[in-house]
Amino acid sequence: MIVPFTCWQRYGDVQVVRDRYGEMAAWIDSLKTHSSGLIRPAGGYGDWLGVEDGTPLDLIGTAYFAESTAMMAQMARALGRSYDALRFLALWSEIRDAFRTRFVAADGRTGNGSQTSYVLALGFHLVPGGLVKAAADNLAAGIKAHGGHLTTGFLDTGGCCRC
Repeated sequence: MIVPFTCWQRYGDVQVVRDRYGEMAAWIDSLKTHSSGLIRPAGGYGDWLGVEDGTPLDLIGTAYFAESTAMMAQMARALGRSYDALRFLALWSEIRDAFRTRFVAADGRTGNGSQTSYVLALGFHLVPGGLVKAAADNLAAGIKAHGGHLTTGFLDTGGCCRC
C-alpha cells in the first residue's frame, strides 16, 4: 500500500498503482473484516524501535488502517475509479470516527499519551480540529519531558513531518 502510493507520489506514474490496485483494495477489505468496530486488534506489529513508548498496538493498527484507506481513496481517484474513491473516503471517515471515540479524549490526550500516539493521530488527521492544538501541545510537552528527544520509532517518526 505505502510503497505503490509513494512511488506514484514521487514519480507521477500510476502504473504501479494500477498493477497492484486489486490486491490493495482486497487488503483494505480484509482489514475491515478483521476489525472490531473498525478498531484493529491489539495483535500485529508495533513500533519496536520506539524508546520507552508502549503505544497500544490497536492504536497503531487502527491509525495505519485509516491512513491506508485514505491512500486508497486517492489512488482510486487517480485511476478514475470514482465509485471506489467515494467508498474508500467514506470508510476512512468511519475509521477516523472510531479512532476518535476510542483513542482521543475530550482534552486532546491521545492513546496512552505516548509521542507515537500523538504523531500518528496528528499526522494521519485523526484528531478533531478543535483538539489539534491541545494534542500538539501534549506532543511538544512529551518531547520536552524527554530532554527534547523523540521516543518514536521508525513507524511514526516520519509522521512528525506530516503534522
